[in-house]
Amino acid sequence: MRRGGRLVLHLAACTGDLPKPELIADLRILAVRAEPPEGTVGATVGLDALVVTPDPAASVARTWWACVAAGGSQVGPEACALAAPPTVACADAPEASACRLGSDAAASYRLPAQALVGRAPGEDGQVFIILVAADAATIRVADCSGALVGATVLEGCRVAAKRVVVTAAEAAAPNTNPTVSGLTIAGSEVSVTVPAAAADATPDGPEALFLSWFVTAGAIDSFRTDAFGAGLMNSWTPPDAAGRIFVVVRDGRGGAGWVAGER
Repeated sequence: MRRGGRLVLHLAACTGDLPKPELIADLRILAVRAEPPEGTVGATVGLDALVVTPDPAASVARTWWACVAAGGSQVGPEACALAAPPTVACADAPEASACRLGSDAAASYRLPAQALVGRAPGEDGQVFIILVAADAATIRVADCSGALVGATVLEGCRVAAKRVVVTAAEAAAPNTNPTVSGLTIAGSEVSVTVPAAAADATPDGPEALFLSWFVTAGAIDSFRTDAFGAGLMNSWTPPDAAGRIFVVVRDGRGGAGWVAGER
């Protein structure tokens, strides 16, 4: 683990054996979405997340932060230097290197000019949206904040980071979030629909979308599949067990979407 006042993200608790990634055995942040997933300076992005627990009635507290990655060669979340969780609100200091976005289920953020400082002309910048979630029955979300500055993630806490590209110029074909819908459950067979238009065009052809499948009970045959053809179908067993299923679609470029169902 990295220390020394640098942002350190642990996506799961550091104690005990990790469960299978597709089985939701405790609090999980399955995806964080920015709408749009990229934009120029001054654009406002909407933020939401797929945060789930085995118990659909469980209370989950959230806190959102934004952190501007430093210029130069640093490109990962470690480029955000935090000595302590930020207290300033992004609405009050939109160009702050780190600020707080709020504690609601969703948030919004105005992309700052600070993201392009220290970068070559025409080079894109980036910000990281940090979501801290807590099982409100066991721990306060405020007690989870130490994970932002290198402390071990406590039991009942989860932390996720979402990279948002700040483009130096308006893109001719900006990235958009893919969509997934039409979740159908028939016995042990489950399927979804991903429209062909969900894959944005790139210089190398349509982007390759993929699906991640999660369940709260039973077992899913394939945790990750391609988002076309046979990859749109999966097997969820045992078919007579109650539970919920979540399917997340990603484009590998920051775009994401999801659909949920139950039986």
